[in-house]
Amino acid sequence: STLNTHTRYLHGGILNYVEALTATFNATLKTAILTCTGSEANDIALRMAQAVTGNTGVIATNHTYHGNTAAVSQLSITNPPTGGYASHIKHVPAPDSYRPFEGDNIAQNSHLFGNYIQKAIAELEQSEHGFSALILCPSFVNEGFPKLPKGWLDPAIKAVKDAGGLFIADEVQPGFGRIGNHMWGHQRIGVQPDIVTLGKPMGNGHPVAGLITSSEIMCSFRDTFRYFNTFGGNPVSVAAAHATLSVLQEEGLMENANVVGKYIRSGLRELSIKHGVIGDVRGYGLILGAEIVTDRESKIPAPNHVKKIVNEMRHRGILLNFLGHHYNVLKIRPPMPFTKSNADLLLKNLYEALDIWGLSGAKFELISERENKVYKIVHKEKNYALRLHREGLRSEIELQSELQWMEMLHEKKIMLARPIPTKDNRLLVVINDIVVDLLSWIDGSPMGENGYLVLRDNLPKNYRYLGQRMAHMHEACDDWKLPKKFSRHAWDTKGLVGENPIWFRFWENPSLNKTQKEIILKTKYKIEEFLLRNSNLDYGLIHADLVPENVIISENELYFLDFDDGGFGYRLFDIATVLNKAKRSENYEIYKDAFLTGYLENRKIDLEYLLLFQTIRALTYLGWIIDKLDEPNSTTRNQRFIKEAMEFVEIFWKKLD
Repeated sequence: STLNTHTRYLHGGILNYVEALTATFNATLKTAILTCTGSEANDIALRMAQAVTGNTGVIATNHTYHGNTAAVSQLSITNPPTGGYASHIKHVPAPDSYRPFEGDNIAQNSHLFGNYIQKAIAELEQSEHGFSALILCPSFVNEGFPKLPKGWLDPAIKAVKDAGGLFIADEVQPGFGRIGNHMWGHQRIGVQPDIVTLGKPMGNGHPVAGLITSSEIMCSFRDTFRYFNTFGGNPVSVAAAHATLSVLQEEGLMENANVVGKYIRSGLRELSIKHGVIGDVRGYGLILGAEIVTDRESKIPAPNHVKKIVNEMRHRGILLNFLGHHYNVLKIRPPMPFTKSNADLLLKNLYEALDIWGLSGAKFELISERENKVYKIVHKEKNYALRLHREGLRSEIELQSELQWMEMLHEKKIMLARPIPTKDNRLLVVINDIVVDLLSWIDGSPMGENGYLVLRDNLPKNYRYLGQRMAHMHEACDDWKLPKKFSRHAWDTKGLVGENPIWFRFWENPSLNKTQKEIILKTKYKIEEFLLRNSNLDYGLIHADLVPENVIISENELYFLDFDDGGFGYRLFDIATVLNKAKRSENYEIYKDAFLTGYLENRKIDLEYLLLFQTIRALTYLGWIIDKLDEPNSTTRNQRFIKEAMEFVEIFWKKLD
């Protein structure tokens, strides 16, 4: 049997492994310290630089990640450390071959990067910290693995050496042959590091990591710091690491990464011919991917699109990721034994994921950002509306029910934006916990904007037709047999005037004065008492938000938009929503008569309590705006809502008296 201990007691396993490992590096890199994680390795590397230079100032890029200890977490802007950033860290812009610093020539940008390094060094040397090291992933993987030619880092490394600093190469991601044509990322780009840190791939999942450096740097570190690691370099971990290195070398996995990586990149380029969202294909060996954009001309990053792709691939059993400056670079980093047949499966599923709605090459434009984000999609001269539903506002079941409801109304000839299913017939797609759907696009003009009518000569006619269409909608809903698991919120007594209404506790609007709050509370309790007493009021599915901007006039037809607030409720509440917005017009009585005439021509309803529901509708807006009071123009809107609500409350009590 073999004793499992730590490196205080040397064993043959660690000596044999370190000799085999260092044989893959330049001859000067021949000593090692083994740890359990890459974070520990980078932490030690920073202390080595301090030991050699006597300084603590460090330079990293502005989109990197080197671990999560207290020291190395300071290197990452994308994962801000608790307590803020330390003054001894300077960040420089990371290279981007798709959008270079200046112009289109990434090779020329190497001198600009070198200038950034020189400037950061100068700032550190003028501080109390001084300059100790530059730490980089030599393949800039987290930054989106830009295409950089050999020698690109030369100006930066020269600046480091001229200042007496060290260069630390973090090889956690590109190392151990993953880049295909070289064992290490720094070898591919043609630089010689002073320290190389290693991590995740070292033991193929076993917790073993380490760093490689020269004898001189190691001695300086040992003379300056006392370091010991209980589990780093134990015989079990070393055996796992040595076995991993042996398999990589004996089974030719570095060459496999080179061959299969080229095969995948070729397949991605073929995909890009059809899919205009693939702006760039790049990478080395089996660390590769594609930059996803709205279109190639603008190069606008499309992070939401890449999240959709990643999540769809996850549903298909294939794990990808996204990274880069704008988090829009699709990252493909498969296991080293990945074969061409594995690559074919990857590319097939990626092709289908990109084409989930058959909209490859589409252009995106953000047109609305209220409760949900709505994008206009232009694809092959056809327009669509892509909705990203606000997280937590509605459950997935509620949103599915909304789309089923809209589909039924479409079949009943109610004009609206029709749900568009995916190629595999899904109405909803969940992307990183955000629910997304696609609707047909309605070209036309809204009846109003921002709650006010757009004056037109035929508005009375349109209001009469609107009344007819609402009545038709209510009839269709009454005749519909609800699907199983159908779920929508309820604009019932509890949802309107209960202790926790759907649109918040309107009587707690912070702009109400004491007198207004008292009369509004009195009104709330009176209405609540009435509704609880009258259970025979017309009740069913309602739109609940047919404000002027949600009614589109197109080719003599009226289209209903935005069923997001739709649910079960009083039909008079639906009617009140339309009429309350029309009340802002001097022609209110004309529009009211036209609308009610149209409704009653198609459906009977008792209008005795219409004023009560108009009062309720006015009160709900006082709650709706509470969580929006920090938005532009919200103060003006809130005062208008209060004025309108108080007018209805006054009329309500006069009628009761």
